[in-house]
Amino acid sequence: MTLQMLLAIFIAKPLAPVAKSQLSTIKHQFGIVVIKFVLFCFFSCYAGKLHKRGTPSELKSWLFKMFLISLGFFAGMYGLYMVEFVLYCTMDGDPNVGQTEWDSIFCIKLLFWEILVIYNLMLIYGIFNFGPMKERAMTKFDTIDAATGKEGGQFEDITKADIEVTKKSPA
Repeated sequence: MTLQMLLAIFIAKPLAPVAKSQLSTIKHQFGIVVIKFVLFCFFSCYAGKLHKRGTPSELKSWLFKMFLISLGFFAGMYGLYMVEFVLYCTMDGDPNVGQTEWDSIFCIKLLFWEILVIYNLMLIYGIFNFGPMKERAMTKFDTIDAATGKEGGQFEDITKADIEVTKKSPA
């Protein structure tokens, strides 16, 4: 789908108004995906710092915030796509006369409908599996919280100042 999206953005030059509208929708979605990728690269770097220097509860809190931001991005992308889909549905159709634009059929129109299907499948899956997905993602930290407590100690750092070296003479 990514190759098809790149072909649609950089190669397809539709003449029909409906295909132009669909191409602008695809460009909006691609722009949001790029923005989300760059933003989450920075968020992941901060999560890496929290993993090294912070507490597990801070990391857990930050990752939950990242999860909510990701849901917000999906809601924004889905909402924008649905508004543009409604605008597409209310447009006058492509005229039956004129040259067939194969690039707009294969690069734009198929991708437009694929995005619609994928977004709706993601939405349905997310609605029915939100609780279990969230639970599985956040309970991975329970073992780390338990392990970093005072009882276990296998995750504690040992420094040279903590170790006393004594030398016994052989008897």
